[in-house]
Amino acid sequence: DGLMKFFVHKLQSPLLPSDTLLLNFEIKNSRNTLFQRNSNVLKNGTFLKHDILPRLGYFIQNEMKKPSDSTALNNHYQAFDSDLIDFEAIVSTSENQTAISTGFLQKQWQENGRNYFHYKANKPIKMGMAFNSGKFKIQKDQWEDIPIKVYYHNTHTYNVKNMIAGLKAAMAYNSEHFSPYQHKDVKIIEFPLTEGSFATTFGNAILTSEVRFGVNGKNDDKIDLSFYVSAHELTHQWFGNQLLPKDVLGAVVLTESITEYITLKIYEQQFSKERALQFLKLQRLRYLKGRTKETKNESPLYLVKAEQDYISYGKGAIAFNTLSHYLGEKKMNDILKSFLEEYPSSLKAYPTSLDFLKILKQETPEELKYLVSDMFETITFYDSKINSASIKQTEKGFEVSLDFTINKYGDQTIEEPLPLNDFIEIGLYDSNNNILELKQVRIQKAKNSIVFNTKEKPSKIIIDPNLLTIDKDLGDNEFLF
Repeated sequence: DGLMKFFVHKLQSPLLPSDTLLLNFEIKNSRNTLFQRNSNVLKNGTFLKHDILPRLGYFIQNEMKKPSDSTALNNHYQAFDSDLIDFEAIVSTSENQTAISTGFLQKQWQENGRNYFHYKANKPIKMGMAFNSGKFKIQKDQWEDIPIKVYYHNTHTYNVKNMIAGLKAAMAYNSEHFSPYQHKDVKIIEFPLTEGSFATTFGNAILTSEVRFGVNGKNDDKIDLSFYVSAHELTHQWFGNQLLPKDVLGAVVLTESITEYITLKIYEQQFSKERALQFLKLQRLRYLKGRTKETKNESPLYLVKAEQDYISYGKGAIAFNTLSHYLGEKKMNDILKSFLEEYPSSLKAYPTSLDFLKILKQETPEELKYLVSDMFETITFYDSKINSASIKQTEKGFEVSLDFTINKYGDQTIEEPLPLNDFIEIGLYDSNNNILELKQVRIQKAKNSIVFNTKEKPSKIIIDPNLLTIDKDLGDNEFLF
């Protein structure tokens, strides 16, 4: 079928199990014109992905099955036709350019006025690879015995150091808490904005849009996206490569949600809790804004679809961070590590979100299991409101009285609040926004009162200052004295 680009080739003899077949093919480039874009082959900055290559088989775009569906095939979420593949490539380019691909550089040479580069992955990878060519500058560094390279356009130096810092921080955190890094090196490769504004990972190569090389991340009130994106993409080496989820609904919880949470902790460790909280605020907005644009029914986190990134990234980061806050970062990391060890991609053991929830529930105390339900299994919101607050000076300092209301609603139960037996945090702050006291209280009814005694006079009081619940309106959570 020439229109659908689908061709049937009949073999002269059957292909036996574990046998191999050599496939020769040519790919021709159609030049871009003033009116039509045909190709990613550019004068400087070519970026080709594995989708230029022919694939064997017929891919039916069916609705993804639920993780509980026993009829779902045991494929991982990014390949219908393969598990892991061995990858090796020889790529040639113009004599004034560098060609880069997935894998470790074996050797390079010149022949007939062209540059040749031989790459080979040191271990099996997912069916995902890239081919880049351009006039690159190279920044080299190292984390322990792992070489780091950043290939970038010669004037795009602004964030190269931030990116390397993100790689090093992610390498250190994930290696300490989960498992060793699996490749011989890691490299970031810049591609033009005309090819997209995203970042992605293929084997040991992180492909990053030039937009990340130019953003200003040095302002303390801003998010250092160059650091963050590099750390996020490298963390996928563990959750998204060492662990591969099954091709069912909720798969991206085990890749994007976990990775976004881990990157948040890396960011907090590198900078501060305050700056990490700023990023969490953006994730909250991402989720709340994203759900207003949902054209179909919103999925609970454990059934999230691949295209619902407002859930997998936004809500996912909040969900894992909330559980980590109450369980403890070490406990959460131990859970993630045991899950990674139970389902290594090398064994073609592809887990689902239900497999993860089973482990999470086993390791979560009874009094906190409601968080697993609220964050992962249902769509739940809180409505916290300060009714009144007052300060009275005492002999030992100040007495702060607070009256507040908290309700919890399901997505379909706006008029009927859900029962409460939940933990809520309330914080007192001075005029410099320093915490004076943070109190964790258990709420079992909507209307509540609480009294604080502090040595210093507070300037404000906040319900849920660490964004551990999903509240659509934070405006009435804060009171200024």
